Amino acid sequence: MAKEYPDIAVFDLDYTIWPTYADTNISVPVKFDPENNHLVDSYGYVVKLFPDVLRIFEDLQNHGVTILTASRTWAPEVAKEMIDEFGIKKYITASEWGERSKKGHIQDLLKSLGYTKSEIPNLKIALFDDEGRNKDVRSIGVDFVYLNASNGVTWRDYQNYLEGKVK
Repeated sequence: MAKEYPDIAVFDLDYTIWPTYADTNISVPVKFDPENNHLVDSYGYVVKLFPDVLRIFEDLQNHGVTILTASRTWAPEVAKEMIDEFGIKKYITASEWGERSKKGHIQDLLKSLGYTKSEIPNLKIALFDDEGRNKDVRSIGVDFVYLNASNGVTWRDYQNYLEGKVK
């Protein structure tokens, strides 16, 4: 089956790319442990990326897709440090964080990337997120890929989206 890649893929952070809340469960500084491929915070709390995140980011990058993040986190400095320590900053073009809607986050991201209102309807954009309330992004033409918070984004979820099985 032919795969249709989006122009832009937007990822939530908590319970989408890692299995924790960065703003309530993580205490900085965090340190990456390359032997075990995880982060350890200042209290010894261990967190890994969900297993398929790097593979998905690599595939998107290899297909010219712009990767963005959008999160309601109220501790952006913690999320930034986690992204830096996990080594995934190289995949992410821009981020919009703060306690407001994903719709607002995405609109601001597109504006900051220089897209005009007339260009946006021609873009194929997907939001990967574990919170059902964020399906409201569909009202601005963004595909919503609802994820199970226990698994985060999986290769299967991602492939189902690319194959048109999820909108």
